[in-house]
Amino acid sequence: SQHSLGTQYLLRCLFLPGSRVKSPELKMKCSRLIALAVLATETELIEMIGDDKNSNDDNNVDDDEKKKVDSGKEYDYKVTLLSKTILVGSQLCEQVESIVKFAVTEEVSAVSSTSSVGTQLSAQCIKCGTVAQGFLMWAKKRISNSDFISSAAYPYTAPGILSLLRIISNRHPLLRETVVDSALIFLDHSNSELSYQKMNTIREQALRLLLIIASKGLAIEVFEKVTLKLKGKSSFDPGMVRYFVGGALEVMRPPFSLSVVRSMGTMLLMKPCLGALNAVYFESSKKLAFKKVIQSFMETVMKERG
Repeated sequence: SQHSLGTQYLLRCLFLPGSRVKSPELKMKCSRLIALAVLATETELIEMIGDDKNSNDDNNVDDDEKKKVDSGKEYDYKVTLLSKTILVGSQLCEQVESIVKFAVTEEVSAVSSTSSVGTQLSAQCIKCGTVAQGFLMWAKKRISNSDFISSAAYPYTAPGILSLLRIISNRHPLLRETVVDSALIFLDHSNSELSYQKMNTIREQALRLLLIIASKGLAIEVFEKVTLKLKGKSSFDPGMVRYFVGGALEVMRPPFSLSVVRSMGTMLLMKPCLGALNAVYFESSKKLAFKKVIQSFMETVMKERG
């Protein structure tokens, strides 16, 4: 989940290039403070749920004291373990900056200390939402850096970043909206040293990520943000628009809520989208899918009107 502003500041101190603390002692303190904040929030949530089965127990006082001691030891262990996990995650992000190939994995059980930096970071992001959020901060800063976009490492690292963004969106639903923002940044990337085909492959990977997230419950947010992108100065070329619109027509299935009708309908009425729908290159099967979507939109509106 997303953390408080204070915790996010501490995460920036560990994960963000240019904002990282350099002293090992300060890094340890930051990671421990983050761990304490995260576990305190978790404890508070558990208490809010109302797990008070033992609140009225007439147990022996000595037993109660022993339980408190055991609970305290367990809590300290959790803090130490989470603190170490966060610290390792930040160190792995830092290492990614100096490598070219960035491979990721979803097979956590196969990852060890001898695995590649990318696979180790994948495992940490999958197991720990706090590390995943730290990575998202790191990734947004990294992919917004023009030096990175024009670097020799870009065509090898960018697909890995996008793959890990997809994994995070699958494993940590509350971070999906942040993933959407990062995926949109990729659509404006341009590297004159790379072929159009290579750049297009990376952009299409970003568009697929947006479509995956749209199909998992964030359709309104995705379509609204794409609409804003189309309104502004964007490098969305006709081929990218066709790719995204065609994909949206495939992944979105009726029945549609009125909110989805508004967001998706507004996007489809944008000039670039209308151009894509009318293009000779747009597959006839997708044009048919568009007609079915419009029919479903009309049915939704009619039901709302009663």
